[in-house]
Amino acid sequence: MPESLGPFPDDISIREGKAYRAKPSWAGKNNPTNFSLSIADVQAYAAKWPKEERAKSVDPKHFVQYDSIDGPRPVNYTASGSSPDGGFSWITVGLFDAGSSGEVRDAAFETDVLYHEYAHSAVTRLVGNDPACLAGVQPEALAEGWADFFAASFTEDPILGAWLADDALSGLRAFALDANPLSYLNLCGPVRCNAINDGEIWAGMLWDIRELFVTELGPAGARDAERLILEGMRSTPCQPTFLEARDGILLADEQLYGGEHWCALWGLFAGRGMGVDASSFGPGDDLPTPGFQTQSACFGRPTISFDRSEYGPE
Repeated sequence: MPESLGPFPDDISIREGKAYRAKPSWAGKNNPTNFSLSIADVQAYAAKWPKEERAKSVDPKHFVQYDSIDGPRPVNYTASGSSPDGGFSWITVGLFDAGSSGEVRDAAFETDVLYHEYAHSAVTRLVGNDPACLAGVQPEALAEGWADFFAASFTEDPILGAWLADDALSGLRAFALDANPLSYLNLCGPVRCNAINDGEIWAGMLWDIRELFVTELGPAGARDAERLILEGMRSTPCQPTFLEARDGILLADEQLYGGEHWCALWGLFAGRGMGVDASSFGPGDDLPTPGFQTQSACFGRPTISFDRSEYGPE
């Protein structure tokens, strides 16, 4: 790549349509930096690249558009979004108040925060391929939980945003994933529904699955757990409840591993209030009925059946 980035700020590097921060742009309240990289910007700059890089660089499907919202004050905000499958995705990150330290820190330097936002795009594509499929009390919480899980698993760190929040115990969340006591009983409590807070229920559930696989297979088990959870999203319907997302994972276990983990998974789900006796009337249900019963018998495993038809492509 050329050394000079031309019109772009000199703390940005771009490769294959992706923009990466090389150093903090925050230089104090009197010298904020604001910029956004559009598709046109990247395509124009890519024209200067070596020929072998150019073909990939001008194709929007390789793009992850990056937007910095640095400014005179922290915004404590990150976000992401996706266009239809085959298009580009975008990520926005901002500055955060770093807890009691009094410092202002750039989310672009917190790896698990970036993984979290990348994961949102994957979740959107796999669960209905439409952002509307993740609208509602339970779908929104599930989306945050999936993103938290993959961010923590990829970095092998159950504490999300520890540096950004200046909190080594729980980071940006109420609990580290490996010390998370929440269950389906805690949905929308104690005051009101909140996608981030409620997402911790699902993130803790998924981390339980990861620990099950790591205990069984060693460190390689983390990748198997990630695959199970990823494939489970393909079998999760548009606007799912927690229980329908549970069923997606059980189906994925049947498909990938012949149902080898059926009993163990049911035990974990029951422990988080998503057992066989749990119920919910739909994605907007903010007071579902938790259930802590597992399958009464694991021998002669029953065939999985669903009461909805929107469970991904055949």
